[in-house]
Amino acid sequence: MVSEFKKLLTHLNSNKESVEFVSSWCQEFLITFPTHIQLIVNLWIKTVEKSHQKLALFYLAHDIIKNSNDEELKAAFQKVIPKAISFSVSELDTLKEVKRLLKCWEYKQEFPQNAIAQWEQMCNRALLNGSNNKTHLLLATSLAKKLEELECIEKNRNNGSRTACLNEKIARGEVIKEIVYIIKRIYHDNLNTTLQLQRIHKKLNGSIIFEKW
Repeated sequence: MVSEFKKLLTHLNSNKESVEFVSSWCQEFLITFPTHIQLIVNLWIKTVEKSHQKLALFYLAHDIIKNSNDEELKAAFQKVIPKAISFSVSELDTLKEVKRLLKCWEYKQEFPQNAIAQWEQMCNRALLNGSNNKTHLLLATSLAKKLEELECIEKNRNNGSRTACLNEKIARGEVIKEIVYIIKRIYHDNLNTTLQLQRIHKKLNGSIIFEKW
């Protein structure tokens, strides 16, 4: 039976039919083996940790919970849901949907309100960090483009003509402004500023940006 459940979890997807089928299997299993609640929940959380179908597994937990009046089952899920959320911090779309499930659980009073509030805070922090990471990626991409432009200007320098030197100086100034802006943005986003500054310093040390300034 355990191997069958593992197989079902492996092939689970977010389709309603798939979720309801596995949920029904779990409910029938627990009717036959009511003392195996912890086994089901343990296999669920282990699968969440490794699976690429985390949202489907949250849907499964939701369907099992909403169709059960067993407080022991809900208590078992309550212990592992924080782990499940922590395993999903890099999947922003999943977390957004988890927040919707939390609202359903709150409305149906499936779990204590303070527990749901804590889980919602976990989701919000992860979503905020994920949004910041996307912003930082865009900033890094912008900086890379400016560095490429500067490199092109240097390669096409026309024997040190005044116009070429002026263009190069302007390009260098734009790169410096970009770096300063990124440093400020990192600071205001409450990241590890010291580490980021060390990385930037290492990148700039001996780079073309400060040569011939």
